Amino acid sequence: MGARLISSVAIAAVVLLTSCGSTDTGHPNSEIPRPSSSSTAEVNTSSTAKYGAPPVPNPLDVQTIVENPCSALTKKQINKFPGTLEKSFKSETTRFSDKKTSCAWKFEGDRYSLGTIGGGVPLPHDRYHGISSIYKARGQNAYEVFRPVEIAGYPAVINNQTDSTDGSCRLSVGLRNDTAYRITASPSSQSPDYDRPCEQAKKLASFVVQNLKEAQ
Repeated sequence: MGARLISSVAIAAVVLLTSCGSTDTGHPNSEIPRPSSSSTAEVNTSSTAKYGAPPVPNPLDVQTIVENPCSALTKKQINKFPGTLEKSFKSETTRFSDKKTSCAWKFEGDRYSLGTIGGGVPLPHDRYHGISSIYKARGQNAYEVFRPVEIAGYPAVINNQTDSTDGSCRLSVGLRNDTAYRITASPSSQSPDYDRPCEQAKKLASFVVQNLKEAQ
């Protein structure tokens, strides 16, 4: 720890959206690979939106970022976030899956950690179906903050369990009716984005949608 002052908030983002069993994977690719013809039916099936969630207009193939979650951003896009990338690593996206389908990007400044931002795709599961599940949880009063937004023409929602100012934001953007890219942005108190973590989350979401659309 020492001079780096890694905040608990930044570490929480590593857990990402969930429980985490992380291993390092090195730096992400500079280009987003095109979808493989062997994409699984589990990833390519897109059911109907439910519980008042808006439908996804043009479902995207997410196989590439499921197989290699740290390829979700290009090096150029990584440089759009404050600081220098210290490392990136994969982790589990939800407690319902043993697949490491999330990536966390950890940034540093001259002397301090600037926090972590991460995102990943929880595959459709009997207890999770993209932003439809977020809307269902909203109906069960699971969130103090629930704010629908739009990311590059795709439905998204900011969903924080507490209305706090600890520099953390959770956002889910629908890529298919039953599949979302879930993000946790946790800039540290040393980051220029500390007071606007949701802007980081929306930036990451827009990059992911842009890259997947270009790769179709």
